[in-house]
Amino acid sequence: MKQNDEPKADPVRLLEKALEIADKTKICQESVLWLERQIDAVSEDFDALNAGEYDHLGFSEKEEFTLNLTRRMRTLYSKNKLEQKLLDSLESEMYSVDLKITEIDSAEKED
Repeated sequence: MKQNDEPKADPVRLLEKALEIADKTKICQESVLWLERQIDAVSEDFDALNAGEYDHLGFSEKEEFTLNLTRRMRTLYSKNKLEQKLLDSLESEMYSVDLKITEIDSAEKED
């Protein structure tokens, strides 16, 4: 015989899951902040390059420096984009868990 109703969610398991998601979210947020600081540092190097602070370098050295900065910036932006997607996913997952906890709480109040 099939049951059409979903099994009742375990509140303890849901709270454990919420804590796990919160830990992952904190790590991800710290990673995003670190990446943003690195992006700012590369931007400052670009600004310094354009302001003439690296005029002591030869043409080929400047070109290599610019190329390295560009590669680094692309890599950082790419990683930051992935971390932002992960954050969005974690927030969505936390919202889902929060809804389940709210449903359980409402059901217990009705009983």
